Amino acid sequence: MDVTISSSGIQVSQRLGETTRTKVGKLSRYLSGIDHATVRFSEEKNPRIAEPDICEVTLEGHGYHIRSRVNGPTPFAALDRAIAKLERQLRRTKTRRVDRQHHSRERRAS
Repeated sequence: MDVTISSSGIQVSQRLGETTRTKVGKLSRYLSGIDHATVRFSEEKNPRIAEPDICEVTLEGHGYHIRSRVNGPTPFAALDRAIAKLERQLRRTKTRRVDRQHHSRERRAS
């Protein structure tokens, strides 16, 4: 999977970049056909916001566009929350896809 990392207003460290590539790369095991991932880190400048770091992840490939945008106290925490949200979405997408395939086979057999 090709992973593109960008940022707006913050510096992405080498450690954050490596962690991002590792965690996003593991998402391909949930649903085959995901070719590209775009990860964007940014920071809210409002001091009243408790969790200013934002992580946006977009997965694309074979007709799928799955997106997650979450806030966190640190970029690492925001990344973890985004990955957890994407895992739920990918599991749900795969389950729907499998259920439709099995359901259509049952109709054809009847």
